[in-house]
Amino acid sequence: MYRIIFKKVALTGKVTVLGQQNQVIAYAHQKLLKIKEKVIFYQDSSRSQEIGVINADKMIDYNVSYSLTGVDGSLQYQLRRKGRASIWKANYQILDANDQELYQIREKNPWAKVMDSIAREIPFVGIFTGYIFHVKYGLFDQSNQEVAEIVKQPGFFESSFNINTLGGSGILSVETLELIVMMLIRERARS
Repeated sequence: MYRIIFKKVALTGKVTVLGQQNQVIAYAHQKLLKIKEKVIFYQDSSRSQEIGVINADKMIDYNVSYSLTGVDGSLQYQLRRKGRASIWKANYQILDANDQELYQIREKNPWAKVMDSIAREIPFVGIFTGYIFHVKYGLFDQSNQEVAEIVKQPGFFESSFNINTLGGSGILSVETLELIVMMLIRERARS
């Protein structure tokens, strides 16, 4: 099981990615007030060693593509949101550098996001929506087999997601986890 933790009480976007032994495997810092989104990934929270950067290709969030580049600046992977298919239910593709699809991320319960958005607007009730509604996403491989489930966990001062691997080796690459973080950043902004 992997875990992604978003700090709610921070001036900039700060995300920690924990591995299967609860060790920090990546730390993300989102640049705020940028025209195009940019998220920098580091080895740990000291931010001393950069391990990747994700940049958006457009300013407008429709059919946007996010490119994950390595430290040397070379394109490694892409995260692409399927425009019309993602209006109701989140639907993303993870592609390699040659535009070949490796995974799809699909929202499993879009009503949870809708109910969370509505309840968040009700005074005093909005504080507790993080304990009531839990968004779920599935990570599917090329053969449409679900390899992992991404589930929002209840929390007050931080928002966290558990990634439970299903079958197979149970190991996800750091790059795949970075792209999942980018997808979660986008979906949190949309809801």
